[in-house]
Formats: sequence, structure tokens, C-alpha cells
Amino acid sequence: MAHKLGMPTMMTYGFGQIAEAIKNQGFGVFLLFYYNQVLYVSATGTSIALAVALVFDAVTDPIAGSLSDKLRSVWGRRHPFILISAFPLAVTFYFLFNPPEDLSEFEYIM
Repeated sequence: MAHKLGMPTMMTYGFGQIAEAIKNQGFGVFLLFYYNQVLYVSATGTSIALAVALVFDAVTDPIAGSLSDKLRSVWGRRHPFILISAFPLAVTFYFLFNPPEDLSEFEYIM
């Protein structure tokens, strides 16, 4: 007979997905709309900037994975990186949606 997980256990397992879900929703839903409709940056320029970011991510993800695979700490291999990345991610996310005013379209996508 299969053991059914309780709600606290299921919530604990799902808690780790919150940060990724917020980032993905911000990028996938709001970012292109915000830069195109609110800041009046062309959809082409915004899409090119997002594509460059994805290519950069494709190059750096294996490097980050390799570094975390080799790390040995009292907190495990991945937890130090997760903890260290929380603050820069929050700051970057804030500035991504609060850019300086009066920039040209090119400056917005750079």
C-alpha cells in the first residue's frame, strides 16, 4: 500500500521551486511586455537582448554546474551557491524592472 504524503511534506518539496517560478514568470510574461509597452523599446531589440542573455546562460550554466559538483562544504554542494545567489538575483531583478529614466532604446537593451 502506498503511503500518502501529508500537506506539510508536499509544501516543503514545492518550496524550493518558488524562486525559479518567480524568475521564469518575470522573464517569460512580464519582461518583454514591460520593455515593449511601458518603456517603448522595440520588440526586436528586446528579443535580441533576451536571446543574448539566453546564450550567455547556456555557456555559464555548465561552468556553474561543474563548480558546484566539485564543491565540498558542510552545507553540501549546491546550498552555498543558492544562498550566495539570492541577494544578487533580487538586486538584478529590481533594477531590471526599474531602469534609469530617459535612456535611448539601445541603452535599454544593453
